[in-house]
Amino acid sequence: MAEAVTHWYRYGGETAMVSLIEEAVKAQSGRPGESEDFALVILDFSGLEGALSTVRMLGSIPDPRTQRTWSAALDRLDEGSREVLASAPEGRTFQSPAEAGQALRGWNTFDEGLKSLKKTESRLDRTFGLKPPSDPWGEG
Repeated sequence: MAEAVTHWYRYGGETAMVSLIEEAVKAQSGRPGESEDFALVILDFSGLEGALSTVRMLGSIPDPRTQRTWSAALDRLDEGSREVLASAPEGRTFQSPAEAGQALRGWNTFDEGLKSLKKTESRLDRTFGLKPPSDPWGEG
């Protein structure tokens, strides 16, 4: 199994995962801060949508446990981003309370996706010794 996972990682998995992480971090930068009552928010999930599409073409990770967290990450990031985008008001500057609640639910789902993505990255490192050469999260 380790050989199959290593093959997946070396032949597209690492690049796809790093791209997905970087695009998820970029997309999250459009998230309003808690102290910003009337901040202008620019939502851009286009890079994330492209990264998700590429990842889905790559196929499954050959290890079922790692695939579960990977699949959860993909589903939650996709679902959360669609929910946030759907909450954006059409032709208005401010969200209604219902739209704000929808955005909050979307960001919470997005956060679940980020957690699953981190679990996947961690499992690939701990279990198979597969790790990107630099930190794609931009945390140092």
